[in-house]
Amino acid sequence: MRKRTAESLGMARIVNAEAALRAASCRGAGEISVRVQDGQIAENNGVFTVRFADNAAVSVEKDSGKEAQIVMEISEFSRFLMEAVDTEALAYSRRASGYSEEKKEELGKIFYRKPCFLTEYF
Repeated sequence: MRKRTAESLGMARIVNAEAALRAASCRGAGEISVRVQDGQIAENNGVFTVRFADNAAVSVEKDSGKEAQIVMEISEFSRFLMEAVDTEALAYSRRASGYSEEKKEELGKIFYRKPCFLTEYF
C-alpha cells in the first residue's frame, strides 16, 4: 500500500483564473472544463473551458455552455494548478467536487505535480 503524506510548498492564490489557465503547463492535447468558485473576485466565477495542444493552452473560454468536469473553490484551483500535487489528491479534497476515477486521466493533463521554483524568499 502506498503511503500518502500531506505537503505544502507555501501559499498561492490565483487572482485571474482565465489568465492562469492560459499560462498553465499542460500534458499533451485535450479539453477540460472547470467551474471555479471565488468569494472574493467575481470575475473568477464561472465555467472555464481550456483547449490545449503540444503541452500549452490554445484557447480559454469562459461560460461557453460546456458542463464542468469538476467544481473547485479558488483555493483548490490555485493549489492544483500551481503546486506540487497530483490529481489523486482531488479525491480527498473538501473544496472540490465532481472528481471521479473516470475523469482522472483527463484532469491529470492539467492538474498534475509540477516542480516548485521559488525566486524570492520572504
